[in-house]
Amino acid sequence: MLQEGPKANKVLKYMVVVAIVLSAILVLAVLWPQSTKPPEDKVYFGYLEYEVAGVAFFIPLTGKVRAEIFNVTEEGYWARITVEGIPGGQSKTQYYDWEEAPAYVSDIGVRTGNETVETPWGTKVLERYDLEDNGTRITSYLGTEPRIVYKVVAEGSGIQLVMTLVETDIDEVRTGNG
Repeated sequence: MLQEGPKANKVLKYMVVVAIVLSAILVLAVLWPQSTKPPEDKVYFGYLEYEVAGVAFFIPLTGKVRAEIFNVTEEGYWARITVEGIPGGQSKTQYYDWEEAPAYVSDIGVRTGNETVETPWGTKVLERYDLEDNGTRITSYLGTEPRIVYKVVAEGSGIQLVMTLVETDIDEVRTGNG
């Protein structure tokens, strides 16, 4: 039975936030936003594009989350996050610091082992993390080198969403061990 009302809206908003946040877990680290004013000179690094598909409370969802990365330094980098087709999703440009990890990203669950996952660049053995939140199970599949999210599956009462990395021009993501 699907839930309705404020709790259902909260879970849907949570899933949208999870999709946006997980798209920002980028090459080599889990990151923390520090500022929103991008520099004038942009040195392009690469992009990650995720497809989001599924159903949330009888509403079919199909969309994309794209992160364009630029001005990478030893301290951090800038990312322009573009969200299309996801209700409540907001596009933004944000600075991410390599050193700090926000609680909502670092708490992606408990590592439950490794799993083989098909990607557009072949089969990869990825770390699997499981998180249970208000009856919704969120399973994340992360690479080890580079440390990147390749897939997230959310299942619960009224929710079945999958977010998958489908495109990138970053060679380390395509050729990495996951």
